[in-house]
Amino acid sequence: YIENLFLIIFLFELAVRLRHRRLSFFISSDWVFNWLDFLIVLGGMLDMWALPSMSLISSLMGRDLNASKDFGDLMKMLRMLRLIRLLRLVRLVRSVPPLF
Repeated sequence: YIENLFLIIFLFELAVRLRHRRLSFFISSDWVFNWLDFLIVLGGMLDMWALPSMSLISSLMGRDLNASKDFGDLMKMLRMLRLIRLLRLVRLVRSVPPLF
């Protein structure tokens, strides 16, 4: 449940930033981190919500949906990319002026 909560928070943050900046979100000076955030949130939504929903629907229909091993490896890589979000924190901390 905690992962879902964090994904909802990141999705809300992304939606607010997209609403505020519109198309410049993807081409501004921070475009690398913006695209990274977008792909990580999209991958998280796919991994945590879309794939389990498709699996449930296919099992209710009586079909066996076996996810391929390659796709599972890709989702593991996307989970690891979430750690790169920590780089944004480092960038934020460096931009804070000293308090002394």
